[in-house]
Amino acid sequence: MQIILHDGDGDRMIECPQCHWSSSSSRAKKGDYLELSNITEIYCPACDKYLGFIQHESPAEKEPQN
Repeated sequence: MQIILHDGDGDRMIECPQCHWSSSSSRAKKGDYLELSNITEIYCPACDKYLGFIQHESPAEKEPQN
């Protein structure tokens, strides 16, 4: 199972399916930021298993609309 978080989700509880490490998403190990898809990968800090990614808002989504 892949965890998909969004910038506006806040801090969520997540669990590693491999080693059962459990904590808030802010404590997950951050991997590479992939600019083209605007995501940051997240990994388990205990066993380094890939858990999913954080989808960031695009710059266009952040700009206020008139």
